Amino acid sequence: MAPIDRLGWTDGFSISPQGIVFGVRCNAQWLLERIQHEILLPGWQLGPYRHEILYSFFAGGERRRGRRDFTLLYEGSARLARSHDFEAVYRVFQQTLHSQIAANSTHSKFMAGVALVVDGLALAILNADHRWLQAHQEYLSRRKARLLSAKYVVLDPAGLVHPYAIRVVDQNRLLDVGELGLELASEAAPLSRVLMTDHSRVGHLTSAETALQLFASLRTSLGPAGSVMQLSEAVRRGQVRGQILKSWDELPAAI
Repeated sequence: MAPIDRLGWTDGFSISPQGIVFGVRCNAQWLLERIQHEILLPGWQLGPYRHEILYSFFAGGERRRGRRDFTLLYEGSARLARSHDFEAVYRVFQQTLHSQIAANSTHSKFMAGVALVVDGLALAILNADHRWLQAHQEYLSRRKARLLSAKYVVLDPAGLVHPYAIRVVDQNRLLDVGELGLELASEAAPLSRVLMTDHSRVGHLTSAETALQLFASLRTSLGPAGSVMQLSEAVRRGQVRGQILKSWDELPAAI
């Protein structure tokens, strides 16, 4: 770490989202402010935490002796990115930070997909992304659907799906989910529906299939046995239902 420590750091901060403690240090105040404004989510508190993972983000661009500095990104002593393209390194930082949270959260479980609130209940569309939202934006707006996340379905042990409205990568730029045309949901909602597509079959999932599909989509185990039992009971009682669609054209009838 000694060579990295000598690069020259202006300031930093620490955060503890989802039970993981990150430290971030930069060589420019404007970069710290941009990260706090664009990458951190509402409710994430900066604090004097003892970090588990340290990110060192060096913004290049100034010319010294006629040469342009590289922008560098490190996780601990491991270099994650080195480029003259600052925005490319910035995208790597956001994706790495949120991937770490998704894989290691101790509070909630993350599934790849889109999460919406319709009529006060959460809808999980597994393996969908922001392009799916753009394709169905007109219909979802008519249904007054509100967006929880365009990247992850964030599910807690009680069966609540939480807001996680991070920016998404779209054609080599970070797209603010506010640009997707849907109102953002600010509060968690109980999970009621799990939708996915499968060209080989179609129809409603049984309770057992819903649970299996839901659990199989989780990146990590559901944790304490009580968490599994609580969610399984919600599936058994019919509070959480699943459906396989032959194509997304069947979405209006499914919601």
